[in-house]
Amino acid sequence: VGETWLQWGEDQGAAGERCGPAAPVKGKAKIKFYNNREANVMKVSDVKKVCVAGGGQMGRQIALNAAIHGFDTYLTDAIADVLTAVDKWSAEYLEGRVAKGKLTAEQAADAKAKFHLVPTLQEAAEGAQIVIEAILEDREVKTEFYRNLNEAAPKDCIIASNSSYMVSSLFKDLIDDPSRLANMHY
Repeated sequence: VGETWLQWGEDQGAAGERCGPAAPVKGKAKIKFYNNREANVMKVSDVKKVCVAGGGQMGRQIALNAAIHGFDTYLTDAIADVLTAVDKWSAEYLEGRVAKGKLTAEQAADAKAKFHLVPTLQEAAEGAQIVIEAILEDREVKTEFYRNLNEAAPKDCIIASNSSYMVSSLFKDLIDDPSRLANMHY
């Protein structure tokens, strides 16, 4: 019962490492591992900005879902025409949810106001607490993306890959603090 917790820290990556419950606190907290090491903890309510990179079928759905659930969400794609297509798709999707009674017109308007399409990774990642990568499943493309993301994203944000088969650890050498990497599949 209570809030959902996200955790990260330099000790996070050890295979099979277990941690104990964190006491609910305001702001950032520490979580204590059973071996007495500590890591930072972030509550979901601490997440204000979500960055999604990749406006394909998965990326656009992840981004709009985050906006529907109240997160200020910035979606970017390397191809400008993709953002144009996503803008049209998102309007049609939200209208359809209202027509089916799944969202109210007010909820759809709130989601649209939180759903931002931006042309650069730098703009999308600036100030984000979570970056979700949903780009082309090509190792060279992802390598360049993570290299750029390391410079663009805040140094304390969580970086999640939505890849179906390329685990985030493949790109750990491209991120200054690889403990921030996570695998996530939507």
